[in-house]
Parts: sequence; C-alpha cells; structure tokens
Amino acid sequence: MGKVSTILIGIMFLSTGACISRQYLLIEPVKGKIVSSSDKTPLDNVKIYVDKNAFNAFDTISTKNDGNFFVGKLTVNNYKDMHLQRQVSYNFFIEKKGFKKVMIDVRNYRKHTPTTDKDTTDLGLIYLDKL
Repeated sequence: MGKVSTILIGIMFLSTGACISRQYLLIEPVKGKIVSSSDKTPLDNVKIYVDKNAFNAFDTISTKNDGNFFVGKLTVNNYKDMHLQRQVSYNFFIEKKGFKKVMIDVRNYRKHTPTTDKDTTDLGLIYLDKL
C-alpha cells in the first residue's frame, strides 16, 4: 500500500507542476528577409516595429547585414490573460531611409492550420521600393 501511495503522490506532483508551467501563445515568432526591389540585394539596418500602444509592442529591431530579422513569440502564463490577444498588433511596420515604408499584416502569412509555439510565421522576401 505504501508503494502505491508514493506513486500516486508522485503523479499528482508531476501533474500539478505541468499545470503551473503552462504557457498560452498570443502571437507566434515572425521572421523574414528584407531586400531592395530594384536589385534584390539584402538591406541591413531596416527598422521593424509594431504600434507602440499594442500589448506586443517591442523595441524597434533592425535587420542584420544579410537582411534577415526575427521577432520572438509572445506568451502569457495565465489563461485568464488570453483576452490580451485582442490588444495584439499584427501589423508590422518596415522602414528604411530612402525607401517607401511598408506595413505587413502577419496574419496574411500564417498557414491555415492552428498554430503552436513551435511554429514560426515566415514572411519570406519583403521587397522595399526606393523613393
């Protein structure tokens, strides 16, 4: 009987720990590559940001020398906070001096399947036109 109760206590402990560490995905990671539309060369130091009043507002990031960028996922630890998804901005603004500013709704690039925290929305090549 003592062995059975030890096993049951262990199972309860593990299942409680699993519930505590649960995270809920608000927006999946996003990646892409920015290139010039005229000669298809990668553009570095392109600014990428979302509306600063959005729940998922992050510091402006810049593309690397190869034109690539990555924005990490946004999660909440409590299911009660899932309502914050209504305050998430899916509009990514992309700008570089000498080029036209672009706004991309990342929802248009999602696969038509439910997303998980392991999925990354790939915007692919994003072309910027010179002014």
